[in-house]
Amino acid sequence: MALFSTSFIGSVLAAPQIEILNSHTSFLDPIGYFNVVGEVQNVGDQAANNVFVTATYYNAANEVVGTWVNEIGLSVLLPDRKSPFRVEFVDVGQSALVDHYSLEIEFTPTDSIPKQLQIASHNSSVDVGFGLFEILGEVENTGDSTATYVTVFATCYDEAGNVIQVGGDYTEPVNVGVGQKGSFTLWIDHENPDLINSYTLTAESENYALIPEFNSFVLTILAVTLVSISSLLYKRKIIKK
Repeated sequence: MALFSTSFIGSVLAAPQIEILNSHTSFLDPIGYFNVVGEVQNVGDQAANNVFVTATYYNAANEVVGTWVNEIGLSVLLPDRKSPFRVEFVDVGQSALVDHYSLEIEFTPTDSIPKQLQIASHNSSVDVGFGLFEILGEVENTGDSTATYVTVFATCYDEAGNVIQVGGDYTEPVNVGVGQKGSFTLWIDHENPDLINSYTLTAESENYALIPEFNSFVLTILAVTLVSISSLLYKRKIIKK
């Protein structure tokens, strides 16, 4: 099956077209890996899957020091939908040499999946000492069959609207029955979690997508209440690979 790229220009009536949004940023994580986090959006009129972002890393002399590729969060990206991504350069020595980077994307057209999930509730808190931003909530299955492997993704932004961290995890239970809810807890690790000014949530299962009126844009929180968590276990959540 052929892969499409951002340079593809088609004459067909329906086609996916995936763009990397300009809100991406980069940072060195506590391990020393160079991370690039951001969002992609399907601006076409057909769903896409197998969406991969490739980061090429350069030193100050503009020499390539490495490349790394990772899949975005959502497995099926419907038209007009956004999904977070993170690409980690898993090489401490070479990560220390990175001065700048470039991004490329590839994807495959696919069929849409029904929109039968909604985020029923959510709230957030932060522990600056642990460098953790916690998001709690529930996902409801409004479909007529079990939603399998339900996953929730968060995209966190600073005051300027730049993506500064992403995270994702399965609900509990991972398979959500008809008319049932699955709970989720996302631990977003960031050295300065108080810089998280807002976040969006999106979700999917193997067979269902999020209902449009409950999509990530609607769930943007413009002001996050910062409270301290007295005790918690450090549990690092990353976008699925």
